[in-house]
Amino acid sequence: MASEVTTVFLGDVAELIRGVSYRPADLLDDVSGGIALLRATNIRDGYLDLSDALYVPSRLVSDSQKLQRFDTVIAMSSGSRKAVGRLAQLRTDWTGCVGAFCGVIRPNPKKASAEYIGYVAQSSAFRDQIDTHANGTAIMNLSRENLLSYRFLLPSLPEQRAIAHILGTLDDKIELNRQMSATLEAMARALFESWFVRFDPVRAKAAGRDTGLPADIAALFPDSFEESEIGEVPKGWRVGRIADIAAQVTEVVRSEDIASDDAYIGLEHMPRGTLLLAEWSHADGLESHKHRFREGDYLFGKLRPYFKKVGIAFVSGVCSTDIVVCRPLQQEHAGLLLGWISHDRFIDSLSSAATGTRMPRTSWAEMTAFRLAIPPQAISARLSELFETIRRRLGSVVAQNRNLSAARDTLLPKLISGELRVPDAERVLASAGVS
Repeated sequence: MASEVTTVFLGDVAELIRGVSYRPADLLDDVSGGIALLRATNIRDGYLDLSDALYVPSRLVSDSQKLQRFDTVIAMSSGSRKAVGRLAQLRTDWTGCVGAFCGVIRPNPKKASAEYIGYVAQSSAFRDQIDTHANGTAIMNLSRENLLSYRFLLPSLPEQRAIAHILGTLDDKIELNRQMSATLEAMARALFESWFVRFDPVRAKAAGRDTGLPADIAALFPDSFEESEIGEVPKGWRVGRIADIAAQVTEVVRSEDIASDDAYIGLEHMPRGTLLLAEWSHADGLESHKHRFREGDYLFGKLRPYFKKVGIAFVSGVCSTDIVVCRPLQQEHAGLLLGWISHDRFIDSLSSAATGTRMPRTSWAEMTAFRLAIPPQAISARLSELFETIRRRLGSVVAQNRNLSAARDTLLPKLISGELRVPDAERVLASAGVS
């Protein structure tokens, strides 16, 4: 595809809309009567993590501040050099706005494709500009001038759209996989809540109602309750502690023994409120001791436990010592353990007992003290079988998304720079089975 290419500054074709500082008294905890407020912590590498989103009354948000499809949101300030400049593009119509430490890159549609500019902002060259110009000590900041002074090649609008379509095909597939993962996780949480928190099958049988479960599973549950030190529990279940079903893994690895290509998971890689640990980096350059974990282990962020950083490891590697590594004592308890350590009741109990003011943290001792109703082995085993099926599907999605992300990251700089032409990129996608 022939194209006229010009060299422009970002400020020639786009504006930077700075976020607004809202009063704490104006913020809402749910969507009722408001729209989502993006903060710098909600911006991950290439996507938005809305697990702890706050909301602003709609009347306080001007039309120009409301996000539009293909807007690129960027963290303008952060306590971390790695986090400042993180950005994500809105690929769907979504109502939201950004807070004081964020900005929105919004192109003039007559000059540039918003979707294309989003990919320009995801390029390594743009990241280099951020790393060069971010300044500060405790807080790193980006200025409007430095951001808009980024210089790059701009092809014609038709070619911009063609390039954005190729890269967008990959991103849309990644997002579809994320949504499928969220659905699978919601199914697992709902199942656990029903069986082991509300005891729905037992209540149904006690009332003479159909449990809605297959006959072989329904038969595993009793039809009555009995009193215990933690309240009413199904008859025949015993009261125990997390220590009865789980063990902490404390394999310490010295920094000099860590291979540079080992997978590394730090708290910064763990999103809030989801079991899907889809991000990790290489351990190259780590200077302190870490903990070893293996694929299938459960990782729990003990710093600020109310952040709900709990998930399944889909790779073997090393992790921060601020992360507890645990695994079930018996495989039959894998589902029960995962269900409880990610449940709000468990998180709340740890948060209330956490020590420290500015950086409260919990401990394995506090975790193991949590009391729960432990069912007969047959019920635990059935839950674990179902959870294992979901875990394998989630692991497959993680692997596929990492491959898709790698393909996008390979194509992006070559397409943006003009090194690779659109027809060639289309053939690469077709050979990879992506269309």
